[in-house]
Amino acid sequence: MPDLMDPPPAYRKPGTFTAQTARLAAQRSVASRAIASQRRKEQPKAEPLPKPATVQAVDDYAQAVLERTRTQLDLVAQRITEELESDMPDTRRLRDLADAQHKLSEQERILAGRPLPGSKKPAPERATKVREAGAWLAVTDPPAALAETPAPARPLGWEYDVPTAAPAPGPVMPGPAPDPVPPAV
Repeated sequence: MPDLMDPPPAYRKPGTFTAQTARLAAQRSVASRAIASQRRKEQPKAEPLPKPATVQAVDDYAQAVLERTRTQLDLVAQRITEELESDMPDTRRLRDLADAQHKLSEQERILAGRPLPGSKKPAPERATKVREAGAWLAVTDPPAALAETPAPARPLGWEYDVPTAAPAPGPVMPGPAPDPVPPAV
């Protein structure tokens, strides 16, 4: 008895995946893997690249890149000058050259080790010392503010611990000021 859930072959959409198309796809996949494997076996193995005789030091490389960047900056500046001196300067080309010059100058600033303006705090100004003979011997009186030492601060609630202490003032209530003279009756 046929399966009633499967639609008849006439109603299937073209290109649907069936058991028969799955078998064909599997056979093609196995065949293509076998061909690829055969090709890999026939290909000669690549020889490793020879190692350079001397390795360039990091400082030498940075210096070489800095020189190259400065040369490119000179070339871009020359092209900008040529474009400005032409009869009809191309504004798009000028913009592109200006962008290139900006990027190269930023690279050159970083490679040269110069900080951005305002990013490095200037060194504090040093006071010039007056060197007089015997100046270290001169002893001056301490300022008046340092001569009188204020009383040390007390912890919160100290007035409750000391019986002779004056009570803390009460809260100030806002309102009309009391009349100093009582009204006459």
